[in-house]
Amino acid sequence: VMVREFGGNIIFWPTGMEKLYQWTAAEVVGKPKTSVLKTQFFQPVNQIQQILLDRGEWIGELKHFRKDGTMIYVASHWVLTRNANGEPSTVLETNNDITSLKRAEHELEKLNASLEREVEQRTQSLYSNERRFRALLENSQDAISIHTLDGKTLYQSPARYRMLGYTESEITSPSFGPVNYFHPDDLPYAMQRVEMAKENPGKPIQCIFRVKHKAGNYLWLEGTIVSLLNEPELNGVVINVRDVTARKLAEEQLEKSERRFRALIEHAEDIISLNGKDGGLLYGSPSLSRLLGVPMAELLGKPSKSMSEPDLSGDLFDLRDKVFNRPGVPFITRLKMRDFEGKDHWLEGAITNLLDDPDVGAVVSNLRDVTNRVEAEQKLKESEERYRAVVDNNADAIIITSLDGAVRSFNPAACRVFLYDAEEMNQLNYRDLIDTEDPRWVEEEDVLQGSRDFRGELNFRRRVNVSFPAEVSINIIKLTSGEIILASIIRDISDRKLLEEQQREYVAIVNSTDDAIYSGSLDGVISTWNHGAEKLFGFSASEVVGQRVTITVPDYLRDEARELGKRLAHGEYINHFETVRVRKNGQLVPVSLTLSPMFNTHGELVGAAGIARDITQQKLAEHALQKSEKLYRNLFDNLLDGFAYGRVIFEEGKAVDVEFISVNQNFERMAGAANLSGRKASEVTPGLRNRDVRDFLSQAALRGQSGKFETYIKSRELWIEASVYSPEPGYFVSLVADVTEKKMTTLKVEASESYYKAMLENTSDGIILMDALGTITYESPSVVDLTGFPTNERNGMSIDSFVHPEDKEKFYTVKRILAEHHQVPIPFSLRFLHRKGHYQWMEGTLNNLLAEPHVHAIVANLRDVTSRHDAEEQIALLHEHQRLTAERLSTILNTLPASIALIDGKGVIIEVNQEWINVARGKGFIGASLGIGDNYLEIGQRTLGATEDPVAAVTAGIRSVLEGKTGTFNFEYSHQVNDKSQAWFRIMVAPLQQIPSGAVIMHLDITEQKLNEEQIVAGEERFNIFMDSTPFVAWMIDDHGQFTYVNKAWTRVFGEHPNNWKGATVYDLFPPDIAKGMRLSDAQLIEKDGMMENTFTMPIGSWRAIRFSFTGVMGQRLVGGIAIDITKEV
Repeated sequence: VMVREFGGNIIFWPTGMEKLYQWTAAEVVGKPKTSVLKTQFFQPVNQIQQILLDRGEWIGELKHFRKDGTMIYVASHWVLTRNANGEPSTVLETNNDITSLKRAEHELEKLNASLEREVEQRTQSLYSNERRFRALLENSQDAISIHTLDGKTLYQSPARYRMLGYTESEITSPSFGPVNYFHPDDLPYAMQRVEMAKENPGKPIQCIFRVKHKAGNYLWLEGTIVSLLNEPELNGVVINVRDVTARKLAEEQLEKSERRFRALIEHAEDIISLNGKDGGLLYGSPSLSRLLGVPMAELLGKPSKSMSEPDLSGDLFDLRDKVFNRPGVPFITRLKMRDFEGKDHWLEGAITNLLDDPDVGAVVSNLRDVTNRVEAEQKLKESEERYRAVVDNNADAIIITSLDGAVRSFNPAACRVFLYDAEEMNQLNYRDLIDTEDPRWVEEEDVLQGSRDFRGELNFRRRVNVSFPAEVSINIIKLTSGEIILASIIRDISDRKLLEEQQREYVAIVNSTDDAIYSGSLDGVISTWNHGAEKLFGFSASEVVGQRVTITVPDYLRDEARELGKRLAHGEYINHFETVRVRKNGQLVPVSLTLSPMFNTHGELVGAAGIARDITQQKLAEHALQKSEKLYRNLFDNLLDGFAYGRVIFEEGKAVDVEFISVNQNFERMAGAANLSGRKASEVTPGLRNRDVRDFLSQAALRGQSGKFETYIKSRELWIEASVYSPEPGYFVSLVADVTEKKMTTLKVEASESYYKAMLENTSDGIILMDALGTITYESPSVVDLTGFPTNERNGMSIDSFVHPEDKEKFYTVKRILAEHHQVPIPFSLRFLHRKGHYQWMEGTLNNLLAEPHVHAIVANLRDVTSRHDAEEQIALLHEHQRLTAERLSTILNTLPASIALIDGKGVIIEVNQEWINVARGKGFIGASLGIGDNYLEIGQRTLGATEDPVAAVTAGIRSVLEGKTGTFNFEYSHQVNDKSQAWFRIMVAPLQQIPSGAVIMHLDITEQKLNEEQIVAGEERFNIFMDSTPFVAWMIDDHGQFTYVNKAWTRVFGEHPNNWKGATVYDLFPPDIAKGMRLSDAQLIEKDGMMENTFTMPIGSWRAIRFSFTGVMGQRLVGGIAIDITKEV
C-alpha cells in the first residue's frame, strides 16, 4: 500500500512496497511516482485519471518495473481522497503482485485452447464414427433388432428382412409371433435365453437356434441377446444374430471331408507325420514308407530320432526343445534319412508343435525330399594354394625421414613396396606414402611430429594410387648433432590379410558342419579334429590329437581299416564307404566315410583327411520302410474317396477316351453308375468328355506327370477334386473326392472372410490375438500405427515384454481375471512400449476366446489414449499450481497491513487474514469481532460504537457488489474503538472472480491520514488568512506560466482586472514587455532553487513602479512571486 499526492509526490511508502519494488522509503518519499515506478498501462492514462476523478477509485491491472528492472504484474486499487473544498488531495494505492497468477492464466489459456481443439477433433471423430457405425449396421450381414418387454419391435436392421425373406409389414404383423418364428424344438430354449438376459442386464447371452424362413425351410441363427432395459436411450432387449446354416451343414460334412483330406494326404508326394509328446510316431503318410522302404507298421510308435543319421540326433533333441517351447510356431529344419537300399535322402520342411490344439494333439512334420539340392550344396570348391612364396629377406621397406617428412634414406625394398624408383623416392615426402583416407592416421598424427614411438597396423598408398595394409614401426632417433629423425619399418601385409580372411572362412566351414572332419599323417596319427567329430565319437580334440585314428575302429574291423589305409597311401579317393565305428562310450555307430589323400604344393602325398557321417537313422528307416509297405497296400483298399485305375485310349496318337480297369464303390457312387470296371468313361460320366480333363489324364499316363485337378460334373451337379499319377506308361491311378459342400462353403467363407478382414484392417483400433501364454500370433494393420512395430515383427513374442515395468502387476491382475472369465471383455488402461523407445497409454479390453474353436485366442482390442492422459496430468498439475498460488496469495494477504476478509455470495465469511485477527484484538472496526463462519451482513445485530451508525450504508454497499449492481464499494466512516477514542476507517469491497457471487472486504485504518488532512486544512486556512492580510501581492506560477494562486492584495494593487486569474498566464494579465520579463525570470528559476528581483513600471490608473521578487522551487516546478508598490520610493 502507498499514498501519494494527486498528481504529485509520494508521501507514504511502507515496508510492503519496499519488499515488492526494492526501493526504500528514503529513496522515494517526496518524489513523483513517475520518476520511481516505470509503468505500462492497459488503458489510456487520461481515461484512468478521469475514472478516478468521477468515481473516486480505479481498479485494474498494471505492469510495473522493480528497481532491478524486472517486470511484474500487479492488481492495483486506487482510492482518491478530497480536501474540505472537494478538491483532489491524495491517492491511496493498493498493489498486489499477481505475476504468478498471470503466468498461470496464460498457461491455462493455452491449455484451454489445446483442449478445445482436442474436443473439437474428438467430436468430429464421434460424428464420423456414428455415421460409419450406422452404415455398418445398415449393411451388416448380422440381423439386429430391439424389442420391448411386451414383445413390441422398436428397431430391426434390413439384414433381418433379407435373412428371413419377409417384408417389414409381414414381420411386424401381430400374427407373426414366436410360434411362427422359432423351430418347435428350439422355442423353449429361446424363451429361456431371453429370460436369462433380462436377469443379467448388460451381459451378452450367447444363443443358437433355428428359425423358419418364408420359403418354409429352417435357418440356423447364432448370436447374442443383451438386456438394455436400464439404458434410457434404448430401454429394450437387443438381439444380434447371424445365419450360420452353412457352417452347421459344413460341420456335418467335416468328418467326411476329413476322411477325404486324409486320402489326399496319403497320396501326396510330401511326407506328413504326427508325433506324440514322447516323440513316438502317431501317424505317417504313405510317402514316408515309400521313401524309407519300411512298412508303416514298423515305424509307428518309434521316435523320429531313430529314423535319422546318428550324428544328427543331437540337433534333433535341440530342435525338439525349441518346438516344445514355442507351441504353434513352425520351425524350418533339415534331416537326413537312409532308405532300405542304403541311399541317403535329405528332407527339408517345417515342424510345428500343435500338442495344445485339441483337434490335432501332436507335433506335425511336413517334409519334402531335397537330396539333389543338398548334395549340390555339399560339393566344395577345391581350395587355393595354402601358402604363398616367401619374399626375399629384404621384403620390409625401411625409410628414414626428418620431422618435416623429407625422405633421407631408404632400402631397395621400399622401391619394390611403393613402386617408385630411387630418384623418385628421394623427391618424396613421407606424407606422400600414407593413405590419408585411413582414419587411424588422424589419431597417430602426433607420431609424425616425433612425440612418441609407434607400432601397429596402418594403411599406405603405392605409386599407382592403391592403398595397402602394413605393419609399421616408427621409432624416434636422436642424432649426436641433436637432430631428431624418424625410422620407419614397413611390412606389406596385404597377402597375410587375405590369407587370414580365407583361413577364417575355411575354419568356419569346418566348425559349422555336423559331419565329423579330421586329418592326420599317412600312418594314421590324428592332427585335426572338428566339433562334429567330437559330437559323433564323444572324444574331445585334446583327447585324440596325437592318437591313431584306429581309436574309433572296432577290433573286428581293424583289417578293413588297414586296407583303407593302403588305398589312401596309393592316392585313392574313397567316397561314401559305409562301415561301423565305435564311440568313446563303446557304442557302435554306423557311418558313411569319405577319405581323401592330401598332397603338398610339390604334389607329394603327406597325409589324409576324412569325413564321417552318422547314418543310424537311415538304417533304422530302411528297416521300417519294409514294414510299412504292407500297411500301404491295405490303405488303398479302404479309401473313403473314389478310387479308379484305368488306361487312356488313343486313336492316331490322340487321347479320345478313358477305360476303367478297377474302381471302388465310392467312385461308382460319384459317377452315378455301377459295374464301371471294363467300361469307358464317356459311357457313364459325360463330364469326362471334357477335353482338358482328357488331356490331363493322357499327360499323366504317357509322361508319368502326377498332379490334381478340380472340375464340375454338370450331369451330377457335383464338384470333384481328383489326384492323378501314372504307375506305368499309358495307365493312371486317380483318387476322386466330392468337394461340392466344401466348394460352396469355401465360397461363402471367403466372401464373409473378405468382408470381416476389410473391417478389421481398416479400423482405427488395434486388434491383437495371443495364445494362452500371451504370445502374439496376429496384429491388425492399425497396431503398426499405434506401436510403430512393423507387421509380424512381434509375432511369436510375449506381450508382457512390451508392458511398462510399473504396470506389469496391474497387467498380471487383468490376466488372472481373464483366466477366470471366458467370453467376458475385461477393460484395461496400461502403458505399452513404442518402437521408438517411449511408452504410450493404451486403453481397451481383453477377451478370453480360447475355448472358441474358430478363434482359439485371447483377443485384445486397444486404442491410444496418451493425449487424454497427458491432458489429465496437465489439468492435475494446473489444479496443484492453483492451490499453491492460493497458498501464496494467502501468505501475501497475511503480510498486508490492511484487514481483509473473503465472503461468499450470502455474506458468510470464508477466510480472514492475520491483520483482521490482530485488529479484532485491538482497536476494532465495523464487524471486527466476526470470524470465519459468521455472516458479515448481520453486523446490524451487533452493538456498534460509531459516532454515526454506518452499518446500513456498509451492508447496502456489500449487497450491491454481491448482486452485481456495482463493480466496487468504498466508504469512509468514523468509529469508536475499544479505548473509547475515535478512529477513521475506509472499507473497500470488490467482487471475486474465482468464487461465484463472492467478494473481498478490506478495512484500512485512515485515522492518521484524517488527522493529517485536518492539519493540512487548518494550515491552509492559516496560510490564506496570513497571505490575504499582507500589503503586498503574492502569487504562484507553474512551469507553463499559468497562475495557480493569488492573494487578495492583487485587487488592491492591480485593481479589478477583466480576466480571471485562475488558469490565466502572465501574458493575459500583464503588458507584453512586463510579461516577457516575468517569464524570463520564471524560466531561469523554474530549473533551480533561488531568488531574483526585477523592477517594472506598469500603467495602473497612473504609472506606478512595482518591484517583483521571484522564488523558484525546483522540486515543485513552481515559481512564487511577490509584487510591492514602490512608486513613492521611486
